[in-house]
Amino acid sequence: MKFEQQNKLKEALDRLPVYKPGHEVWDNISSQLGYAPKSWLAKTLPVYKAPESIWKAISTQLDQAKPTTPVIKKIYRYAAVLAGALVASFFLFQQFSDTRKEVVSFSVESFNKMIGSNNWEDDESAFAMLDEYCENKSYSCTTEEFVSLKAELDELNSAHSELKAVLTAYNEDPILLEQLTLIERQRTDLLKTLFAKI
Repeated sequence: MKFEQQNKLKEALDRLPVYKPGHEVWDNISSQLGYAPKSWLAKTLPVYKAPESIWKAISTQLDQAKPTTPVIKKIYRYAAVLAGALVASFFLFQQFSDTRKEVVSFSVESFNKMIGSNNWEDDESAFAMLDEYCENKSYSCTTEEFVSLKAELDELNSAHSELKAVLTAYNEDPILLEQLTLIERQRTDLLKTLFAKI
């Protein structure tokens, strides 16, 4: 409700005509600002002088010493400072104390020789059969999807042969064997997909 009223007020103020005073108005105002203090307004205002007792009361209040803090507040302050110092010293002691024992652990991994003994050439005959079938210019080998999948298979085949060459140079590295196994799986999946398209 209040928000709606504010919007209405704003709209009403925006509809009011704009008045810009001329230069003579501003000149008149600036000339009146330069009047001496004994102008007609200063003459009409009454002047009162405060009694001497009021000035004495003000000066005695200013001369009084600042009230001291009660003893209980001082005790609380010292207790808070002491508690803070104790907490800080406890944390520092915990940081630099040698009570923690460090534990060193290790593990040994052994390489399974069965992984390296895989014959990667077992299913090469299936890849050769796919190439022979496409050399006979079968219609299914010319579709756009088949050509795209075949190009992906050719990339995997070249990566497979490069990885096998590196693997023989580095003598059965487990990381390379894992990559070769992954490439073999991808090649086999693509081969199955391509044979399904034929």
